[in-house]
Formats: sequence, structure tokens, C-alpha cells
Amino acid sequence: MHLSRLIFLVIPLLIYFISIFCESHFYKKWIYIYTIILVCATGIIYCSELGIITSWSTKINYRAVTYLFFPKEAAASMGNLPIWLYFAFFLIYVLIVIEVWRWFIFTREYWNGSFYFSGMKKRLASFLLFAPLLIIPIRGGFQKIPINESVANYSNNQTLNFLTINSVWYLVHNILLNRNTDDKNPYAQFDLIKADNLKNELFKYRKNRPLKVLKHNRPNIVFIQLESLTASLFESLGEDQGVMPFLDSLAGRGLLFTRIYSPGLRTDQGLTSLQSAFPAQPTTSIIKHTEKISHLPSLAKTLSKQGYHTSFYYGGEINFGNFKSYAVISGFNQIYDQSHFHGVKSSPWGMDDEHVLLQQGVDLDTVPTPFYSYLITLTSHEPFKIPIAPMYSGDGTAELFCNAAHYTDTALKNYFDTIKTKKWYNNTLFVMAADHGHSLPKGLNITDPKRYHIPLIIFGEPLKYKYRGKKIKKIGSQVDIASTILKQLEIDDSEFQWSNDLLNPKRKDFAYFSFEDGMGWIVKKGYIVKENKSQKVLDQSNPPIAEKQVDQAKAYLQILFDQFIHY
Repeated sequence: MHLSRLIFLVIPLLIYFISIFCESHFYKKWIYIYTIILVCATGIIYCSELGIITSWSTKINYRAVTYLFFPKEAAASMGNLPIWLYFAFFLIYVLIVIEVWRWFIFTREYWNGSFYFSGMKKRLASFLLFAPLLIIPIRGGFQKIPINESVANYSNNQTLNFLTINSVWYLVHNILLNRNTDDKNPYAQFDLIKADNLKNELFKYRKNRPLKVLKHNRPNIVFIQLESLTASLFESLGEDQGVMPFLDSLAGRGLLFTRIYSPGLRTDQGLTSLQSAFPAQPTTSIIKHTEKISHLPSLAKTLSKQGYHTSFYYGGEINFGNFKSYAVISGFNQIYDQSHFHGVKSSPWGMDDEHVLLQQGVDLDTVPTPFYSYLITLTSHEPFKIPIAPMYSGDGTAELFCNAAHYTDTALKNYFDTIKTKKWYNNTLFVMAADHGHSLPKGLNITDPKRYHIPLIIFGEPLKYKYRGKKIKKIGSQVDIASTILKQLEIDDSEFQWSNDLLNPKRKDFAYFSFEDGMGWIVKKGYIVKENKSQKVLDQSNPPIAEKQVDQAKAYLQILFDQFIHY
């Protein structure tokens, strides 16, 4: 695929070929300028991808390009390498490629005007010779199907597969794919009736009555979305990291769900999964499409209709990721971003978690009850800058990540220590879930289901005593939280059709996750991870799950993307 893409760089040679038919040197200057622009453009793509593939475990894509409108946040997403190093890579790349090109083509005798084909027959023969040599590599050979990204998938390690796909080709292809999603569902595997039936089987017992774990059905609710706090950090989830002692202690005093997974890899995907119960899409994010957001249900909108005052807290730039549009359309009464908070700002993403948490605690003193307040933490995002002394020594990304996660844990402890004397505290239910998992600190592959494993903790005085310290081992997803909350409040959850109450004893256990461009499916007896286009199995349990469950996974993605297209 790299060789196939390289042939597009031969466009200057085609222009040169035209130039041999005339004596003008205009083409020499034109090709020189064209080549410099082309090399600089490819250099930017390659160097940007150095950070993106480290941080996101994917190639530069349509979603990454949309973040370029927010250069500060985009830079912060590119791992822990300093910006000057990316710039140095860029300069080295451009200088080497330009100099090689100048030496190999531009300064040779063909450009000094002394070499031209003579005679129309020779020029025509040359064209007929070169044209096929250009077309054949462009389509990747003589085979029936032109070369595509599926050809590059050779490994169960998706990162290695990504490295074999040329970045320039992939970016252009990904942009075109996302621009054309209104026309055709690329994940259609079955006729619509069969797909709908397979998907509906998963929600067969959705209307069953749940376990009632709350003392009453109108508590205040504080929902805290935890940036990147993967299950690998929690002793309460069977890990040995010990990074999150306070949240582990809350899990021991609250209701802990031990097998919850994030459908996506990014914060914007986590937000729509947690708040609107809409699963992540493999190659795009619905929050980027303002025209589609209005079709989504939201906990804020539903609870507002029940008399809840709603608020949204984010310590960063709220226009990033289209968060503001989403918060407004979702029906939040009050929306706060970094301009609302005061204090130290160590993270390039915005205000440190402790200041956002403490300010929310102050604000809630003056709002009417019941209230629903949604807060997003951010300090545990790359580049993991924290305002306190680190807990772990070392400059490795795993140590930096653990230090940032531990800071958020400390900030949460200070927050709870402060608010436990508030008059609203005893009637407040706290829901805490990560926005997505993370490869760190264990270096998990993007196809590993553990990469998507996240904590979900429900804590607070409204929780019945007999459920405090209990663990729920049902397999579920972020999208199931909305139905779980609404069923406890005895509020209709029918708008949240992708949500499946985690406290329903008869629910079918499953979890879906997606990445670029693949999906995973987790059930009681195992899991499967597949590449979407080629349907190649990238990873699976031993023994593998049943064929019907694989079909249900395909149908789930098909119906999901159909809905995305038509919103």
C-alpha cells in the first residue's frame, strides 16, 4: 500500500513528461513549488501521527482532523513528546526528501534544456510505455479488486496493521468515507428485518422490573465522568496497582459493577454513551454532527421534565469536541467551562480537577433540589501534568499516567471530605464511571477487551444499606447506565433504546466496543474482536463464542449505524 500511494508522488514526473514537448522552463518552477507543498503536507501528516498513534492507538483520521480547530487541545492529545521534537522530525523529513528529490531528478540533465525527445513517434511511444507503469501501481497490481486497507491487515496486533497502511492514503480515504456516511451503511451484513430481530433479542427482557437499591426515587444525582480511569488502576476490580485508594474505598462502601466496558476510545464518545446511551461508532463520533445531536435522548432532558435542575461542568474549553452544542441541546440548565473556575491550571486541557470539583460543590448549595449535575474530570488525560508531587518516580508514560490518576483520586477525596457536611449531601446519589479505558499502565493492545474495561461505582446515602459493599458482576456497557438510573427513579426509559438496565435480573449480558475500524463483542462465555470490512478475526476467546452471538454483534453495529445515518 505504501508503494501504491507513492505513485501519486509521480505526478510531478507526469508534468515533466509534458514539459519535454516544449522548450519552456515554466514547468521546472511549477514542479519545484508543487513538490515542496506536497512534501510539507505529507510531513505534517506523518509527524502528527507520531503522537496520535501513541495516544489514540490509531492512525491520523477524520476525527483527528476535526480536532485541529482546537490546536492547544490537539497538541495535548499527542502524548508526552514535546512539540519541538515533532517539529524537528518534520524539518528532518522535509529536508531529506527535498534534497534527495533535488539530487535524483531536479538537478539532473533533464532539467537543463539539453534533453528532449525528438519526433512525435518517440514521444507517443514513451507515453504509451509510461502510462501503464503508472496505472498498475496505483491500483496495486493486476488483481480483480484494487488494493485497499484490508490487504494490510496481517496481524492480530492492530497497531502493526495500521503501520502498514500509508498515512496519506488512509487520511484521505477516511475523510471521504465519513463525508459519505449519509449514503450507505458500510456495516450492513443482513437484510433489515433479520438484523432488527437479532438486535431485539438482546433486549428481550428490557421491561422486566429491576432490583430496587434506592431508599426512595427522587434523590439528587451527581454524575462524575472520570477521564481515562481504566479498570487496571483499581484493586477493587481485581488489579494490583493500588493507584486509586479513595475510589476503591468508595467501591467498598457503595455498589460496584465489576464488568462494565466503554464502547469507544475517546472522551466525546464516552460522553454520548454515558449521558445519551448512544454507543460509539467505529470511524466517527455523533457528537461532531450537531444536526444529529438533537435526535439523541439525554438524562438531563429526561430528568428536567421530572423537575430536576440540571448543570454541566467541564474544566476545559467547552467548544472542544462540540461539547457546548451537545450540552445545550441535551437540555442542561447551567453550563460551565474553564472560565467559571479559579485556581492552578497545570494541565493544557484546562483547570485541574480539584478546582472544578470544589467549585461544583459550592454551586450546588444554591440550586433548587432535586438536581442532576454532570461533571467531567480531565487532569488524567495526556500529557498527565499534575499540580502536586508525584506518587511514583520515573518519567515513563505508565508512571506519569498513574500519577495523574492518583491526583484525580486525591481530588475526589478532598471533594467528598468537603461536601459531606452540605445539607444536600445525605439526599445525593453519586454515579462515577470512566469515559473510556486506556492502554496504560499495562500497555494493552487496542484489540484487548481489557483495554475497554472501566469502573462504575454508585455511592451515597440514598443507597439501601444491604447493597452497600455489594458487587454486581453483570456484563454491561456505559450505555446501560442511563436505563439503570431511570428504572431506579421509576421514570420511563423507553427513549434510551440502546440502554439495558444493569439491575434487571433477566437482562442478557453483553458489551460492545469499537475502534478504528473494528469492533469487539463480550458475552458470558467469551468474546470476539473483528476487523469490520474484511471480517477478519483479530482476537477471540478459547473456545470461541457461538455463531449466533457473532451475528448479534454484526446486527448490533448495523442497526446502530443505520440509526446514526438517518438521525
